[in-house]
Amino acid sequence: MLVMIVATSLLLSACVPPKKRAVEAFPNLDTAKTSMFDHRNEILALLPADSIVEHYGSPDRKRTVFKCNDEETLFRWPSTSSTTVTSETDLWAHAHQVEQEWGSRPEWSLEWDETAAGTTNLFMKHENGMSLNMFIHNDTHLLRIAGFTACFPIPNYNRLSEY
Repeated sequence: MLVMIVATSLLLSACVPPKKRAVEAFPNLDTAKTSMFDHRNEILALLPADSIVEHYGSPDRKRTVFKCNDEETLFRWPSTSSTTVTSETDLWAHAHQVEQEWGSRPEWSLEWDETAAGTTNLFMKHENGMSLNMFIHNDTHLLRIAGFTACFPIPNYNRLSEY
């Protein structure tokens, strides 16, 4: 009888879903930023070497972070960079190359979207919560890459600070 009670309680406890919480993918802001910029640089490296005219976007920039959980123990850092390319550069071909290469990676999911203003973007999300969004502006020869790092803790978090 005791065995049956224990077995039943184990079976019932397996049916209770665990409490959801954000994934803590990185130990701190610096490693989260490094990962974000490494992935962004990997996307930019697929462009022809002589196609970049100008690039803006730095890991040193301070920004307001966004919380990953209600307890305000985990956060995400936003990133935006803009790259102007030569008029001969085909950003659509570049975006499809990124889609082809990153689409085969099981840890990434990709989705195309078009904004109300007509800008097309390729949204890429990593299983650890990091997201990257490639905005294609062929008429202006501008490639914007924006996104959020995966979650990380900030000891002594201050709502009034930028990180």
